[in-house]
Amino acid sequence: MLQQLSKNSSTTLPVQKKRESRPAYVFLDDQEGQRLALAMDTEGVAVLGRWCKAWEAQIHGGSCAAASAMGALRFLGLESNWSQKKIWDEILSPHRLVTAGVSLDNGTAMLRLLGGQALEIKRVCNRNEAELERELRADLAIAFSAGSQLCIIANYLRTLCPPGFSGGGHWSPLGGFAEDRVLILDTHNKLHPPHWVFFADLVRSICEQNRATGMPRGYVTLRKRGDEVLAI
Repeated sequence: MLQQLSKNSSTTLPVQKKRESRPAYVFLDDQEGQRLALAMDTEGVAVLGRWCKAWEAQIHGGSCAAASAMGALRFLGLESNWSQKKIWDEILSPHRLVTAGVSLDNGTAMLRLLGGQALEIKRVCNRNEAELERELRADLAIAFSAGSQLCIIANYLRTLCPPGFSGGGHWSPLGGFAEDRVLILDTHNKLHPPHWVFFADLVRSICEQNRATGMPRGYVTLRKRGDEVLAI
């Protein structure tokens, strides 16, 4: 599916009727996952097409933050000669940004070091689900609008999103928003291929406390400095 959309963001995919039951997650490659992709407006489908070209899988078990960063840099045309390995060797390791994984604060620091003055970065950390829901919903509306230059990378607890998935804390880009479902372009695609989850489950998993830091998890938005973000 990623390859299909990367070739043509307006690809026409088979559509099926909504299922009577609503599973906690839907894989993007499933027929229902394709229907959800096309449920976005033309601008949202185009943004997903760009993400399909930018996204990359993590190179090892601890590289979800670096893989997410590479996807965002490529989406914004700022990848230069960076790679996941180079991020590890020149950013994460020397700056001691890996403890029990890469926390929200350390992931934000990684992105600031990578982007320098070229990136405008917003860190969102809030244990109040209602407040975070409002902010994330507004950011998603901007991210999947016409000409969007806004990326969203989530730091969330995978066992809560969707409920029952394996794993722990994780970073991945968000690649779509339709019918109150969010598309997670999971960097560990061999274990969890890209999948749609309920927006409420994502909010809950982002607000969940990181036991290593004592703080909620969170998400980060990135855009090129100077690019105007349209109000929705």
